Amino acid sequence: DTTIKMFDHIKMKQISAGRYHTLFLTQAGEVYACGQNNLGQLGIGHQRENDTAKPSAEVSIDLKNCYYIPKQIGGEIEGKRIVQISSWTNSACVSVDKNLYMWGSGIFGDFDEPKQIDMAALLGSETPIEVESVSVGGNFTLIQDTN
Repeated sequence: DTTIKMFDHIKMKQISAGRYHTLFLTQAGEVYACGQNNLGQLGIGHQRENDTAKPSAEVSIDLKNCYYIPKQIGGEIEGKRIVQISSWTNSACVSVDKNLYMWGSGIFGDFDEPKQIDMAALLGSETPIEVESVSVGGNFTLIQDTN
């Protein structure tokens, strides 16, 4: 069995496995991430942690941009209560106030840290759009609004 000791006393609400990274959502609404960060998909900026890792012949992962210990994500979600997460090659979350945040490389841009996505502006709507849930796929993202 593998355990992450830093989470021994933290209750998890959701875990999302991306292509080469993982997101963790705590019951308190905080988001943590670990894994590959070559596209900013961890939401912690483009920092390097482990330049001594040796690549494996079986896996094509850029180990120089990997984080093995989960880090709490800040950016525009810092201080926000997050209720849902999703990941694949990029990452997304929904806040308790029904806002969508995305990070990594994707259709909405390249963000090293979470950025709020204004769905009303993207769709040309004068009415604010409240996001209920998000699902990130390989080449697409699905968003469910409250209507």
